Amino acid sequence: MMFARARRQMDIVLGAAITLILSAVMINLDLFEKWHEFTRTHEHMEIDELLSVLIAFLCAGNIISIRRNIHLKRVFKELTWSQDKLRQLEKERVIQEKMAALGKLSSGISHEISNALQPILGLSQIMRARLGKKDKKMNECLDMIEKNTLYMREIIQKVMEVSRSGAD
Repeated sequence: MMFARARRQMDIVLGAAITLILSAVMINLDLFEKWHEFTRTHEHMEIDELLSVLIAFLCAGNIISIRRNIHLKRVFKELTWSQDKLRQLEKERVIQEKMAALGKLSSGISHEISNALQPILGLSQIMRARLGKKDKKMNECLDMIEKNTLYMREIIQKVMEVSRSGAD
């Protein structure tokens, strides 16, 4: 707000200075000879001086308008950049939230699967202990159950490590 007021005041001062300078130059150079001749025959009108001042005002207005347009283009460019940056940050935030939710979900699922595997592993070991070496085919099946249960436990541990590291 304060900068806008200062800019307006500067534009007014600049416009007045340009108007005065252009008026003085136009009057001193007498650029409008035909007007000058006309007004000298009609001395009471003083049209050449009025026209000089009018042209100076128009030039000053154009300069101020050009200056304002340049400023507005710069502000628009900055706003566009800020808006793009904000959109990018919003996308990154959404991705981070999704990754955090996915990490929590995978951690929860891994924990539940790990809990379900525990009795399978425990019961297969109990069955092996009770069975001993009596039934070779049954021991092979129990070996396969234990081996695959331990393999699934390793996979779950890796998933939990990844989900923990992603949450950090």
